[in-house]
Amino acid sequence: MEPSGGERFKSVAVEGTGEALGTMTANIDWNLVRPEMFEEPHESRSGLHPRSSPAALNLSVRKPATPPARPESPGRSSPSSAAERAAERVAAVAWNSYKVIMQTTLLAFLDDIYEDLELWYPKLRLEEAGYLTRLAAPALRTFTGKHGYPAQADLVISDAQSADYGGLLIPGGFMPDKLRRDPKVLALTREFFAAGKLVAFICHGGWIPISAGILRGKRATGSLGIKDDLENAGAIWLDEPVVLDGNLISSRTPRDLAPFAKAMVQFFEQRSTVSLG
Repeated sequence: MEPSGGERFKSVAVEGTGEALGTMTANIDWNLVRPEMFEEPHESRSGLHPRSSPAALNLSVRKPATPPARPESPGRSSPSSAAERAAERVAAVAWNSYKVIMQTTLLAFLDDIYEDLELWYPKLRLEEAGYLTRLAAPALRTFTGKHGYPAQADLVISDAQSADYGGLLIPGGFMPDKLRRDPKVLALTREFFAAGKLVAFICHGGWIPISAGILRGKRATGSLGIKDDLENAGAIWLDEPVVLDGNLISSRTPRDLAPFAKAMVQFFEQRSTVSLG
């Protein structure tokens, strides 16, 4: 699919199947789309590859500033023209596609002095498996890791909504000790946990779930330096490379990143069926 048309909104031909949508043109904000997001449709447990949109549109996009308009309810009067009916079908597909993409997108906390590997290894591993990651930070700027690696925030924490994402990643470093003082960070962590969505933390990342009060009676691990903190928060400490307890995944140090990221990918794969409607 090649873009054509105006400067900001450009038209793309969308080939649909399923409801025999045929070929139609939809206006897409090209500033929100990257070339690598265009994928051939693939089959998965849910019948839909995470990177592919419903009805095999071959188009998936990052979350726009505002989501696509929700389609009108079935009870309203019928469209008066074929063009209106086609536009409604495109709107429905865009809305469902938006929901699928965001529920297979991970939110990750970011601030200065984050542990470089503990952010980038799982981020890249998840993207390799077809899942997007967005970095939420106190401000829209570039942050520097413990070892000097830069990371650009995608959104500010105050704007993040847990309903828009399928899980949460909390890297370690000194970052969690700063962010655990932000009430919005703790509220987001509680919301992900309560919704049964992934909450993954490694090393000192456990400080945030501790402050969020979600670890009582849960099996968990982390840096040996916060073992007492975890236990004082009611967690059951396990000295293992990766610990799973429901929707909680935790690991100790960067040495455990391979099993940590593998467990995260498996979590998403096992919950890849998304309810659309």
